Order: sequence, then C-alpha cells, then structure tokens
Amino acid sequence: MPEVLQALPQTCKDFLKLCIFEHKVYHNCKTLFRPILTSHGLCCIFNGLYYLKDKRRNEADPQFQRRMVRLSGPLEGLTVVADYNPSNAVMGTVLNTGALRIMFTDWNEFPADDETNLVEPDTESYHSIHATYTYCSDDVKVLPAWSRKCYFSDEYPLRFFRSYHDSDCDHMCFVRAVEKFCQCLPAYVPNVYQSQVCNVTSIPCIMEVKLQLGKWMYSKECDCPRDCESLRFKVDMSIGNLNALPYVLNNPYSGLIINKSTSIMHFFVTNSGYVKQRQETVMSLISLASNLGGVFGLCLGFSVLSVLEILFYFYIIIRNFIRRHLRRRRAVNSK
Repeated sequence: MPEVLQALPQTCKDFLKLCIFEHKVYHNCKTLFRPILTSHGLCCIFNGLYYLKDKRRNEADPQFQRRMVRLSGPLEGLTVVADYNPSNAVMGTVLNTGALRIMFTDWNEFPADDETNLVEPDTESYHSIHATYTYCSDDVKVLPAWSRKCYFSDEYPLRFFRSYHDSDCDHMCFVRAVEKFCQCLPAYVPNVYQSQVCNVTSIPCIMEVKLQLGKWMYSKECDCPRDCESLRFKVDMSIGNLNALPYVLNNPYSGLIINKSTSIMHFFVTNSGYVKQRQETVMSLISLASNLGGVFGLCLGFSVLSVLEILFYFYIIIRNFIRRHLRRRRAVNSK
C-alpha cells in the first residue's frame, strides 16, 4: 500500500520547482522538504519531525534539527514555487481542482487539518503566520489530569507516537476504528509494520469507517483532552494572479517555466512577538478559604478564631462532664 500511495502523485523533487529560505535559493528543494505519508496521501513536509523513511513507513527523525528564521516580514521567510503538472498525473488523482493543501502544525506533531489553506494554481499567495503559545500555571500543574482536563506531552503515551498531542490523539481515533473494523492499520501511521498495513482490498472498509467517523470522534473510545502546553498557528492568506510576473524587476523566478498549474507561495511571520495564554485555576484552595473566611467574617462576624473558641468551649464542656461523672462514681463506691 505505501508503494501505491507514492506512485500515484508526483515526487517532492518534481513537484517543488524552487525554494528560497532566508534569501538563499535552493534549486533542489530536497534540502528543505522531505516526503511524508498523511491522511491525504503523499505530501512534502518542511521543518517537521516525522518523515517517510526509505520509502517504507513514517518515522520520527532522532537527529532532526529545527530551522528558525531570525527576522520577520514577507521577505524573511520561506518561498516555494510548486507545479502539480496535470499532464503528468494519473487520471482521477488530481484533488481539489489542482489546489494545493497547506497544513500548519507544530514541528513535533504529525500533520493535521487543524489549520489548513487551499492555494489555487496560477496564483501568488502570502501566508502570514501568527503563533499562540499556551501553558499552565503552577496551580494547574499540581492538579490531577482528570481535574485540569489536559495532558502534558510526557504524561499520556500515545501508541505509534513519541508524545501526547491532541491532534495526534484525533488521528488515533480513526486508526483505532480502522483497526477494529478492517483488521489493519492505515499506511501513514508512524512506526507501523508492513504486515499490519491495509492493502487495496481494505479500501471499501476504510471508506465505510470514514463515513461513520463522526460517531467515533464523539464516543468514549475517543477521549482526547487538550494539550496543557501547546503552540498553535493562525494563518492569514492573501492571494493574487501571476499576470504581472513578466514585468517584475530582478525576477527571482527567471529561468523557470511558469505554467497555469504553477503556484508561488510565501510563508512568513509578521513580527517576532506571539500571543501567550496561561491556563489558570478558577479559584485555588487558598483563595477559596480566604474568601469564605472573609464572607463569614463580614456577614456573621465569624472567623477562624471563632471556630477555635467554639472547639475550646466544647472541650471544656466535655471535660467537665467527664469529671463530674467520675466524681459521682467515686462517691457511690465509697458508700
């Protein structure tokens, strides 16, 4: 099955015509992009932990190093020129009328559809990336997982994946459904054995599972709490045609054959800042105790000292009662 999925689409080498990263031109984008099998088929991944190893299965690269930009702005990120070349495609395999699907995820997550753009052919598009980092306060960290309703990456191991992410957990919902009804595993699952991968005869069963996916996503078997710490991206896209490209001075794409199926894409961050969100408890135990004490003190004249005084009075009453009882017994025995 992996061989079939790789044979149908173009390879990354043929699909990606030119890449520019931090003003450096890469005529062979293989240096920046690697192939990977996803739920949408064969894709080309940039700056991602997982990749298709030896054309057999997806694995996490233990020697992976992230690429980072030093400056912000449209000219300081990544530029990609792609051409899906419909004349070289197998009949019926060009999806979305030739539009390119772009998925944005954190580097250590498997590609998912949480943030996705479709880019039409014969266009130049600008993708402005805005990051949001979410983390937990110290009060939330000490709470049990069932109370805070989130997992840290090393807290709940996911089968086939290196660490927990809610997007990877969503993938596992579909994987478990396919495994249960079709007795096999999708080809894009990382670290899967070839003997477990679904073959062509399993396609009708997989399609039936996809039709019933909504039932699985909301079942008890698909409980995917959010990430306690995560980095999410929101992408704004502006798009235009390529009619003015022949008149551009210092054209960086000179020498390339620009077809009606060509897309030029620019990916960049607008500024060096990002949104920081903290998950906080609604009220800690200390705050609850102080608030209750304040309310009782204001409305009833009641305080912690009053509680201690009441307990002390109860102690005196019980002590005196026991003493009187003992004296009576002694008096009766003496008679």
